[in-house]
Amino acid sequence: MKREHKNLVLKTVEIFLSNFDIQVFEGSLFANGSWNYYTTGNTQKLNLNFSNADLLDLDQDWTIVEYTNGVIRLRYIDSDNDVEYLVLPKL
Repeated sequence: MKREHKNLVLKTVEIFLSNFDIQVFEGSLFANGSWNYYTTGNTQKLNLNFSNADLLDLDQDWTIVEYTNGVIRLRYIDSDNDVEYLVLPKL
């Protein structure tokens, strides 16, 4: 999962645990991390943190652009104003 992927979809969805831990299952990859939700003005944010080197590119403060019963869609704008999306489908 490198930064050049502009639209990442983690098909085997992360499991958000109530204690702000997160588990990721993607193919043969399994990783633990943490998450935090907060708002800045009217913007909802989701901060993801992983210790697995394969997921370090996801360690960002993502803007929540969609949250439904079926999907969480996140957006990140980097310092070069490149827009990246991360889609977390719910199982």
